Amino acid sequence: MDQLFQLTRIDPVTGIAEPIPAKERVDAIISHPQTKEIIRSLDHQALYGLIHEAGVNDALELVLLASTDQVQAIIDFDCWTRDEFELQRYSTWLEVLLQREDVEFAEWIDQMDPEPLVLWIREQVAIFQWELDLDVLDTIDDPVSTSPDGVYALVIPEDDGTTSQLLRHMLDRLYQISILTGHRFLEAARWELSSDLMETGYRLREGRLGDLGFVPFHEALEVFAFLNPPSWAADVRARAADPETEPLTFSEAGKLPPVDHQIQVLETKRFAEQSSFFTRAMGSLPSAFESKQLEAVVDSVLTQFRALVNRVHVAAMGNPGDTDAGRMAADRTDNYLSIALELAAGDNALVAARIVGIEPLKRIHQAGYSATARIAKQARQLVKRGNLSLVDGSLSLLDENDQDLFDGLLTKRPCLSGTYDTPFRSIADIESVALRLGEVAFVELIMFGTFRHTKDELAAMVFDETRNASPVVSVTFRVLFATRVLGELLKPGRELAPLPLDQLHKVVASFRGNKGDAHSKLTSTGIRLVSGRGLDDPRLAGLATAYSARIAGWILDEFGDLTRPVATEIAEQVVLLAP
Repeated sequence: MDQLFQLTRIDPVTGIAEPIPAKERVDAIISHPQTKEIIRSLDHQALYGLIHEAGVNDALELVLLASTDQVQAIIDFDCWTRDEFELQRYSTWLEVLLQREDVEFAEWIDQMDPEPLVLWIREQVAIFQWELDLDVLDTIDDPVSTSPDGVYALVIPEDDGTTSQLLRHMLDRLYQISILTGHRFLEAARWELSSDLMETGYRLREGRLGDLGFVPFHEALEVFAFLNPPSWAADVRARAADPETEPLTFSEAGKLPPVDHQIQVLETKRFAEQSSFFTRAMGSLPSAFESKQLEAVVDSVLTQFRALVNRVHVAAMGNPGDTDAGRMAADRTDNYLSIALELAAGDNALVAARIVGIEPLKRIHQAGYSATARIAKQARQLVKRGNLSLVDGSLSLLDENDQDLFDGLLTKRPCLSGTYDTPFRSIADIESVALRLGEVAFVELIMFGTFRHTKDELAAMVFDETRNASPVVSVTFRVLFATRVLGELLKPGRELAPLPLDQLHKVVASFRGNKGDAHSKLTSTGIRLVSGRGLDDPRLAGLATAYSARIAGWILDEFGDLTRPVATEIAEQVVLLAP
């Protein structure tokens, strides 16, 4: 049985966990002698995810043998877009459900929410009674059919035949259960309003999804509420160290373990080359809690994880039935949990495990998100000052990589790349971004503080084609600083101005082809330019050294072979080049 529900397997070569394909897991269930019992024991969300990933054709038997509640969950997950019921998708499921055996079909009809089927019938056919509506029927040109018992007249709009055949098949099956059942659905379809049916169906569906953690959007946003990360870390660290602090637990009825795709994400990240800190903390739970507490603690953490992931899913505007979005939500949730735990516990997985057991995962998640939100706030403040571009409404003075970083940081959920939506995964990521933001702030200070340039002055030089031949779109802080450094090598004290190509070749020739010496000369020149100008703070001195060294490396990488003149098209991308 354990093999049946195994969700990942370890690659014997790489040692990395890989998800077992959904079709393979479906085949294992179908081939089991207790197929029906196993199917009906599956979590509703997990069953839908399995069917969705494997495809209905390969998972047909799972649908045919599912319980009424499980079928209802399938409809809940797949047939709604926000508060709109998708009749076409519902038709697809009806084609499958009509293949159920008589007992399973009658069970489903008897126990399901009737509103979706009533709404579907109402939208496919106009229903009259022969005895009461003959005068109306005489005015109708469309073909008129008769219900299986001869009581109702059915006017079905012309189509390709698929819908009408599906409708007739459904009515036959309903009447096969009983005439009363057929009457019940046709009368409801005659008199109920479509808007009322959709509203009732949506309300019932939202209640069921809410029990799984798919709460309303405004409530889901609470997982992204801001709290002060350092204060939270100090408080939770102290409580975790107190042996009197009791772990969080749930009653038996409250247990709701993660579904397949969520477990697959955790297992994959646990056995990755660099495992996530949250999964490491989970692995340390047996060492952090007494054996008599352990099962309850693990159940509590896993139940919270599922509810948290589903809330993150909703907050990201994901459709509950989108398992790909669900995987992404699980991955992002693990990332924020890992960041917060690392913030509070350093690299101590045992302390992190104690925190996981005593602190609600929602608050841990809030702390992890807040750590990224703080760094994003620094980026917004830099942008707000208005010095990152010579053109309003852009970040043109930043190089391409920094523009991409800022684009990511300025999104609703800060990330490392606006192009690739790369998430924060660790404190190291936050520290790396802080360093890059510090560098941007530093070079902004150098340009507009130390060198005392103004945006208008720089713009006048850059946009004047009689002075500058470099493409305007390539002009960044990096290009401006490189121009200033190379100009200083030509003539100490030289102000920022475009370089004639022959003078640039003269500077390059002075390097004598030795890149090591050239790098040292460029770096020391950059440091000399900004030193002794009120930058007495040691941190700024460190930034000056690091930035000058990086620009020196970039210049030499772009120029290539120092024994040859620099090509004009390359020079135009590295410095302000005079016409």
